Amino acid sequence: MDTSGTLQRGACAVMHPSVQPLLDRIVAGFRTVLGENLVGIYLHGSLALGGFNPVTSDVDFMVVVWKPLDDSTRQAIVALTLELAEDAPAKGLEFSIVLLRDTQDFVHPAPFEFHYSRDWHQTYVEHGAAPSTASVDPDLAAHFTITRRRGIVLYGPPIDTVFGHVPEADYRDSIVRDAQQILDDIATNPVYSILNLCRVLAYVREGRVTSKLEGGQWGMEHLDATFRPLIAQALEVYQADQVLHPAWDEDTLRRFGEAARALLQS
Repeated sequence: MDTSGTLQRGACAVMHPSVQPLLDRIVAGFRTVLGENLVGIYLHGSLALGGFNPVTSDVDFMVVVWKPLDDSTRQAIVALTLELAEDAPAKGLEFSIVLLRDTQDFVHPAPFEFHYSRDWHQTYVEHGAAPSTASVDPDLAAHFTITRRRGIVLYGPPIDTVFGHVPEADYRDSIVRDAQQILDDIATNPVYSILNLCRVLAYVREGRVTSKLEGGQWGMEHLDATFRPLIAQALEVYQADQVLHPAWDEDTLRRFGEAARALLQS
């Protein structure tokens, strides 16, 4: 495999120039910390799918390495991540570090070497990196699928030489698991819940791999018309250029969740 990868700017970076310095720092930082162990860095999520909004979106990426991380490298990654998080969009960063053998020969749930999201930020601030332990994440089936189909290379070899096939059953299991968690408490984060349920239903019903934005647009066209105002409200908040806190009709949210659950089980 050619490991002489270079930074490749995608259309997303051109559309959102404020993000490009952060992407450059991500690449430079991981090249420094990981050295020859780094295989590549790949965008997925809204930046890759074209629905990125710096007000409501995070920066999702995958870091692929040749061999497992030692504890000193994990500590260096925590330090780098906390620095990068200071300049991230309001919703933050989310990434996993995974082994090349696990991206090429997929098993579900897939193992990972390191994970960071905003939910883990304070833990890393207070305690640093925990010693290396075996961990798996069922969400990686979805992340690998989106990366393989629509991801963007920030650094490294082409995606199709790094990410192997993810069985459709594993991808479906990954996104339906996520949907079930959303359904249990849809009122906590209506925008995320509504648009993610739409994207899951777009796959379950039609096999479409979509962004949250595309999922919401699909829902406007294909789900019960009585839910269109609710989905439209979620899309409006998701695409706004400022943080919005609208009132949500709890009864409509509940009925939307019940309808989504029924469609997932049908």
